[in-house]
Amino acid sequence: MRKLTAIILAITMLLGSFAFSAQAAEPVVSRVVTTFYGPGAQGFHWYTDVKTESRVIVDGESYAGTSKSFDGAWSHSAVVSGLEPGTQYSYRIGDYEGTFKTDPGRGRPMNFIVGGDTQATGRDGFRLSANIFASAFETYPDAGFYSILGDLTQDSTGAQWDLFFEEFKSVNQSAPLVPVSGNHDGALKWGWFQNIFTLNEQCNYTNLSGVYYSFDYGDAHIAVINTNDWFHIGTAQRNWLINDMNGSNARWKIVMTHKPVYFHNEISPDCLGLRRILGPVCDMLGIDMVLSGHKHSYYRSAPLKNHGSADAARCDDSLFTDPDGTIYVMPGAAGGRGGSSPTFANIEINGDTLTYRAHIFDSETGQSTQRDEFVIEKTLPSKPVTESKLPTDPLLNLPGQLLNFFMNFMYLLIVEYIGHGLIIDAVKELF
Repeated sequence: MRKLTAIILAITMLLGSFAFSAQAAEPVVSRVVTTFYGPGAQGFHWYTDVKTESRVIVDGESYAGTSKSFDGAWSHSAVVSGLEPGTQYSYRIGDYEGTFKTDPGRGRPMNFIVGGDTQATGRDGFRLSANIFASAFETYPDAGFYSILGDLTQDSTGAQWDLFFEEFKSVNQSAPLVPVSGNHDGALKWGWFQNIFTLNEQCNYTNLSGVYYSFDYGDAHIAVINTNDWFHIGTAQRNWLINDMNGSNARWKIVMTHKPVYFHNEISPDCLGLRRILGPVCDMLGIDMVLSGHKHSYYRSAPLKNHGSADAARCDDSLFTDPDGTIYVMPGAAGGRGGSSPTFANIEINGDTLTYRAHIFDSETGQSTQRDEFVIEKTLPSKPVTESKLPTDPLLNLPGQLLNFFMNFMYLLIVEYIGHGLIIDAVKELF
């Protein structure tokens, strides 16, 4: 009898040990984020520490995705389509749960939150940025999504991305993220961006340095640009932007970039180079607003067309009716690396009115106060859709891209830096 009891006890312990081992082997889910993928479609990206099936549960229905090995772990991607507009959905990936709301559709009021570079290295920095966006959602609880205008981390390492997602977990559990690839996310950090986010990215051989894509939200069509591409927008991406915006009948057209077209320091080759390429495109397309990061400062321009100096373009007006030009805005850094206080902004669109509100965040009190506001009113009809298409194949555009790169470089060197004395100004900045 004792022998039988000992055998049963040993078997019980063995089964218990097996159950414990099986439980311990459950995959650890991390870096979960949702993104807009297209009309009625949502992107999901996440990581696991071991190889496992790629599956997301949305309102009780299961959807399969794909996975691959990256950064010593498993990167998973899934796209869920057929979703209803303006609808709140819940989702689950492993033991991770969250919610998101789809595009409300045309004719519905909407608003979203935007901030510049979070760009932290340690937990405290990412926590500060997460608190800034949490405060933004407390101020604007109906915001449909939030965007970080590039440089989400300082060095784009696995450890920093882990900290980013750990501190932003509560924000990401309740709202989609619209990420912009910054130079700290893409340039010489090849492969990271498209292995962190599931986006409807456009095919380009420079996608290793970041991606570009677009989506509709309410009455806005929003294009997200990769300024790590060919100093700083290649011909393929430029042509894609023209085709993309000309093919949309949205009332409002917004471009998000990391590097800005305008900044109060005229010496910056980033701004001067981008202004020469993107400025005329925005003029041609009738872009309403360009939102940018990179410089960790606050700046907004008057409605600009045919362009000029950044200082002459600065503007504090609060109302623009049918402006003949694009307003260029840097909402400032949503983190602690900027020279000024951390900031965020909210863009609200309701029919023919766009309202921009900027806020300063107080890291000690956790409260935010409004620092700036302006309104754009439209009475004119939207620009009609254009059917003509420019070539966007990167290889076919390569000869023209090389020529454009050389011409733009020489223009900056001869006209801007030598002709306008910016070399002397740059030297003075060093001493």
